[in-house]
Amino acid sequence: MVRDMEDVESQIKISVIVPVYNMEQYVGECLDSVLTQTLKELEVVCTNDGSTDNSLDILNDYAERDARVIVIDSKNEGAGCARNKALVRARGEYVFFLDPDDKLSHDEALATLYNKAIENNALICGGGVGIFTNEAPDLVPIDIQCFSEEKYINYSDYQFEYGYTRFIYSRKMLSDNGLSFPHYRWFEDPPFMVKAMITAGRFYVVPGIIYSYRYAHKVHQWSESKVFELFQGVADVWKDACDNHFEKLKDSLREHVTDLYRLVGKFISTKHLALLDEMDDDLFKRNRSVMDVVCSKHKHFAITGRRCISIFGINIRYQRRLKS
Repeated sequence: MVRDMEDVESQIKISVIVPVYNMEQYVGECLDSVLTQTLKELEVVCTNDGSTDNSLDILNDYAERDARVIVIDSKNEGAGCARNKALVRARGEYVFFLDPDDKLSHDEALATLYNKAIENNALICGGGVGIFTNEAPDLVPIDIQCFSEEKYINYSDYQFEYGYTRFIYSRKMLSDNGLSFPHYRWFEDPPFMVKAMITAGRFYVVPGIIYSYRYAHKVHQWSESKVFELFQGVADVWKDACDNHFEKLKDSLREHVTDLYRLVGKFISTKHLALLDEMDDDLFKRNRSVMDVVCSKHKHFAITGRRCISIFGINIRYQRRLKS
């Protein structure tokens, strides 16, 4: 590990941003995957988002041993806000976002993305995502989030809203255009990715897995407020799709919203439905009529236990909570 910033070139090539909330079990593995990268001209900006476990102590220990690790201690406001705080502190030419329970797939990952971005003058450059579990550590590619060849892709042809962590982004582009994460606790990343892609216009891709996504180790617990923020995120992306005549992206959102109804239907209230009214789409209107009935019949929520649903190409386990 690097103990003195004099050991690192003055130009920081990539700022790796890691929002951390109660991830003592995994954050060390996450940071190790960054600090062992062959690209040494990097910094790791970690925002402790009000953790109540030993995450902050672990972060501070890494910062003491490696000067490239920077720790921001903050109250709990959600991953989007945590990433924004790190963005303000970041100094790298490019920015890479890494969740604390995930990791980079190999030691050449960041060097590959950076070198290809520089060679091709790319504002955004990315690779593929692989999924793994604690019990099955071998990576399985998520086909919809991988690329078969090295090339530029116009976002108007791509029109996908998920998987932002597999890319590096020009920090100057983000700063000059005021791009940051909305202050949502769920679905805050697709609005960011779509706006960044629209701003760049096109992005460069390489084959192979860059990002390792850990799956099936936590249960998502829904609440009315989380679902409302989720729908706000969907509405944000829908507006960008409409403004840019992205019909393919609108189709993707229609599919995801249909899944969301099955996933969080009992948490949807009239304020969620008002957002769908604003989106003015026949499919949403049909779902809205169904949800009007659901909301009138389910003023209180029942425990339904753990469920699994495929959304955004990834199976998600979740649990609904009882409200009396």
